[in-house]
Amino acid sequence: MSRKLYLHIGLAKAGSTSIQAALYAKRGALLRNGILYPALGPNHSRALLLAFAAAKPDRVKVGGRTTRAPYDRDFVARFRAGIERQVAEGPHHTCILSGEMLPQLGLAGCHDLRRAFERAFDEIRVVAYVRHPVAFANSRAPFDLQQRRHTLEALTGRLLLPGSGGRLVPRYRQIQPFIDVFGRDAVDIRVFEPLYFAGGDLLADFADAVGLPPRLAPTLAGAWKKRAQSAESIHILNRYVRQNGAAAGARFHSLRRALGALRGSRFSLREADLKRVWRRTERELDWLHGVLGREVFRETYPATAFADPSWSGAAVDDLERLAGPGLALRPGTPLTVTALDRVCARLERALPADAKAVGRATTSPFDALVMAVAGLITRDYVAVA
Repeated sequence: MSRKLYLHIGLAKAGSTSIQAALYAKRGALLRNGILYPALGPNHSRALLLAFAAAKPDRVKVGGRTTRAPYDRDFVARFRAGIERQVAEGPHHTCILSGEMLPQLGLAGCHDLRRAFERAFDEIRVVAYVRHPVAFANSRAPFDLQQRRHTLEALTGRLLLPGSGGRLVPRYRQIQPFIDVFGRDAVDIRVFEPLYFAGGDLLADFADAVGLPPRLAPTLAGAWKKRAQSAESIHILNRYVRQNGAAAGARFHSLRRALGALRGSRFSLREADLKRVWRRTERELDWLHGVLGREVFRETYPATAFADPSWSGAAVDDLERLAGPGLALRPGTPLTVTALDRVCARLERALPADAKAVGRATTSPFDALVMAVAGLITRDYVAVA
């Protein structure tokens, strides 16, 4: 039987975490059928970047132990040798590596990775999922708010500044180095949208992409979709970060956890901001459609982009359970700065302080300055009064 290596490279905000969680949870069943998902944690990004990229990650965690940069040269050499042995040796006929940060390998890193494994495998294939620019931005903005503490105002303000447009713009051309190194025929670009999924399910589609036999495909079956956070929860957290700055206050983690289950309406950035995202993505789309030989994404916007966010009855009920009655919120009325400030103040009193202080968002000083400027040049994301 021929040996195959699959590199799943994301892209960002296209279901990578769900795919990795399923693969990692079913490692034993897969291995019994000759398919290796290496013991490098669910997400292989940092391990592979440490081994093969010129620009090393800030930290890597394997086997429950975290090692931080700067790295000793001998440590990197031993670490890489361990990965090469695990991936290349053994009775498995198929190996799957997955990491949405793998586009950071760049051209040189792709060449290096190919040289490391091409003699051990008969075929190396790349799987990449691409997401519609509008859906990408509407997913990226809440993620960056929660993980990097970038406000909606700063993220969308970046679209008004010269340059790339910031983190709300998808980078489809990150796939090009993999095409250059492995060849177009070896790079499978799939559209992250249920309409295009094999069987209408992401995990079933991924099983198809990596050639799992029909009897094994159900191994990865399950509910893959993460529960999207409500618009109300996102705007409350955004207002809290806007009030407290990058340090994000003493209850950021507590507030984020409490709001995770808050019911409510569907979140969307404003129509004007999504139109800017679309315009900023046009070159990326030209590249993508040229590579695919067909148009897969058209300029469309969700209905929620055209209306001001308002309080839903479910969100009001949940907030009164969290913070107590008397918030003076009425279902159907717009979210305002005044109301959000009132909710934040009540939640601060109701929730416990974080167990440890929240550090500043993980970003470079230059990016922090750009985001600060961007946050000043755009208006509040909800009405003031």
